[in-house]
Amino acid sequence: MRTVLVVAAVVLAALGGAGCSKKKEPPACAAIVDKMMGLIKGQLGGEMGDKAGMIATCEKSFTDDMKRCLGDAADLDAVAVCRGGKPKPRARVPEPPPERPAPRDPHEGLDIKKP
Repeated sequence: MRTVLVVAAVVLAALGGAGCSKKKEPPACAAIVDKMMGLIKGQLGGEMGDKAGMIATCEKSFTDDMKRCLGDAADLDAVAVCRGGKPKPRARVPEPPPERPAPRDPHEGLDIKKP
């Protein structure tokens, strides 16, 4: 009886481990296109055209890895990387110059009477 339990535990552990190594399913193309449309509208303020055509292109041309990448994309730069592009370089925001001390009165500390 004990041997049967040990074998069952080993089999369940092996099956559970195999399930973890599997990649997650890619999102549906309709969900990807909706997300991309939302990103474009949010970041660029524009509208996209042929949604049905975009879905067809996704289903025909995108790999599962690309679909997963696009499903996880948080902005248009990430979308570009998923499509094989390079991320857009970020503009470096210059730091403000250090505050200068107020100019010193050249007569400070001298016993000179000001008129």
